[in-house]
This record gives sequence, structure tokens and C-alpha cells, in this order.
Amino acid sequence: GTPLAWDMVGPAPARPAVVLRAATSDDGARLLAWRNDPETRRQSVTQGEVAAADHATWLARSLASDDRTLLVAEHEGTPVGTVRLDREPADAWEVSITVAPEARGKRLASAMLVAAEAVARTRGAILLTARIRKDNAGSLAAFERAGYHAFVTRTEGGAEYWHAERRLTPYRA
Repeated sequence: GTPLAWDMVGPAPARPAVVLRAATSDDGARLLAWRNDPETRRQSVTQGEVAAADHATWLARSLASDDRTLLVAEHEGTPVGTVRLDREPADAWEVSITVAPEARGKRLASAMLVAAEAVARTRGAILLTARIRKDNAGSLAAFERAGYHAFVTRTEGGAEYWHAERRLTPYRA
């Protein structure tokens, strides 16, 4: 019953080295700029521009929350994006990523997702879930490369999303 993974069939595809670190309030301006990037907004659940004051409130709540983990991804010492993990019922966490505009096209998204698995495990996650806008081909490919499966389409708020998951622990008999 365990989904087939790369380590079961051979070596995993090479990925760029990505390091995740906990976000801090010092990251606020960078995170806001990435969030308000037009392409990021177009692919987000909430597509409007975010005001600086609203972002500061959101960031403070996120950093203080036990049900959210906010990480900054770095590649070769440069911040390249964010990973957000939100607790769901039954030991599942929803994962969301943002790749910085200047880092797109470098195949960093799947590396960020794979790196997030270790952090999710320390938070007690046994399952990661994702919600991807149906027209977001780049994210869809990144999640597939990172081993997500069970892609199903659902309509929410008038938009179509792919829902996918990645099990972090084997099924128990």
C-alpha cells in the first residue's frame, strides 16, 4: 500500500542543494516582495496585492503559531523562496511554496519540497498535502518531481485546483 518512491527503483534525480531555515521578522520585506510579485499573486489562492501592514500582522502571527512553520529556502547562500507548512487534522500538513522571481526556472521548487519533508517529520507530519492552481504547470511539475501523487481536481471559490499528497511514513498493517 505504500506509493512507489524513487529510492525503491534507483537513485533519485539530482536536485540543486537547498537549505531551509526558519523565517524571522527580518525576512518581512523580502517575503512581502515575493508575495506581491505578479506571477506569485496569479498562482495564489488569494490573488490580491497584500498591504505592508497586513503582511506584518500575518508574519507575526505565522511566526508565533504552533500550527504553521514558515521557512526560507536558500541556494548557494542566497534566499530563493519560502516553504509554508500548515497543520491539518490527522497528522497531515498542507505545504505551500513560493519561488523568488529571480530564482524561477532553476528547478529549485522540487528541491525545496524535498527539503521540507525533514522539517515536516519533526513536526509530526505523516502526510503532506498540496493545493495547486490548475493552470500552474510549473508547480504541478515540481510537486510531481518531489513524489506527490493522487492528483485530483477540485473547484474552490470558482477556481480549479489540483490536490495532491505525499506520504512521509509507510502505511502500517
